[in-house]
Amino acid sequence: MSWKHVQAGHRALAALASLITLSVGTLAFVPLHETHDADEATDAGGAGPLAPGCALQTFGSHQYRTCQVGHPAETAIAAAPNGAVWALSDLRPQRSTDGGQTWTSLTLPLPGTADVIVVAEGDIAVAPNGDVIVTWLTAQWPQTAPVWVSTNGGTSFTYRAASPPNPAPDRPWVMTSATTPADPSNPLQPNPYAILMEAGTGAKLHYVSGDRGNTWYHNMDLTVNTINPTTSYPTGVTNAFLDYTKPLGQGFPVKYLSLANGQVLNVQSRRVSYDLVHWFSLTNTTGWPSTTHEWWDAAADGTLYAVRIASVGGTWTVSYKWYDGVSWNNGATTVPLTAQPDYLIGLQPTHVINAAVKSHGSTLGINTREGTNDVLIRITNANTPSASATKERIGSGSGNRYDFPNLVFDTQGRAVTTYNSAFVAYAQTV
Repeated sequence: MSWKHVQAGHRALAALASLITLSVGTLAFVPLHETHDADEATDAGGAGPLAPGCALQTFGSHQYRTCQVGHPAETAIAAAPNGAVWALSDLRPQRSTDGGQTWTSLTLPLPGTADVIVVAEGDIAVAPNGDVIVTWLTAQWPQTAPVWVSTNGGTSFTYRAASPPNPAPDRPWVMTSATTPADPSNPLQPNPYAILMEAGTGAKLHYVSGDRGNTWYHNMDLTVNTINPTTSYPTGVTNAFLDYTKPLGQGFPVKYLSLANGQVLNVQSRRVSYDLVHWFSLTNTTGWPSTTHEWWDAAADGTLYAVRIASVGGTWTVSYKWYDGVSWNNGATTVPLTAQPDYLIGLQPTHVINAAVKSHGSTLGINTREGTNDVLIRITNANTPSASATKERIGSGSGNRYDFPNLVFDTQGRAVTTYNSAFVAYAQTV
């Protein structure tokens, strides 16, 4: 068990009392902050009182409302096409309906057994129809990863008793496809989308559900499934859902992406699939980025982005490539960093480089570090020769020891990022 599992397990046990106050199968909405008098301080936009633990801060050219939402070991956030932003904190999902300006804490129903005392380490995804999928580790060993699914946009969640993976020795990742056309020849009939979950270290365990988490197929790994004839990358297909869906494992080297036509792309093997069983090798892969481009995203217009952070002539630099389905192009701008990104401060002698990448419209967002300070990079017109970049230092610059990067954009294009040490959510107000 790693240091983060032990550390998170202690927090999980401390939070157990608050988790089990509800009866099995119920769901509570817990206001995150107490009510304030009308004459208390409000933000510049008049959105209402600043709650305890919240502050207004300006970074670069943008103002943010920063709120201490909880204390997890590793954070996860997701955005929904209906404007909601979701996060995991204090062993609960948190929901914001105003772009991260305020948050409401929800309590998941527990089946009443000790093996679901969860560790504050999991993932969250929103499907194209608004379903919300939550995964978390348990505190037992070997660890398992129970799953909760909401089919009503988060009003209530259902615990999936037979949920994979087992064992799950590390954080479980989850994502959904955008849409999946029916194909009678496929053994898996996703309706209305496919869920992919990955967990473990080293040899990963993969699980797929085509019925909103009710049943799962085990270990449907691309390397052992049917490989079909080659196909071309889908060009000319757009899907606004990709403005919100995250790559599988945002913040770690990305392996899978949802595509606009409902396919899922394995960026490492360069194959696509509708059902995560039958895979097609792409033909148009000339210039495909090397493994040094670790962070990817698929844009709503079908563009792929691959980001690299490396030392260039002694200067740590953020660069990217973009793919229009026909050819790969070098991004028209690069962003220098004043220091090498460091995500494991004081825990080991070497630096760990990490980032979260998310596109929204024609903007490519990159959340990474400059030394021990968190920065948010925005590249506008990213898939054109006129691309330009801005860089904002986000947060107080205190250099939290282990900050897991996350980044989403809400329906208004406002950035929301979260960091681990106190799970501070930075939500752009304008």
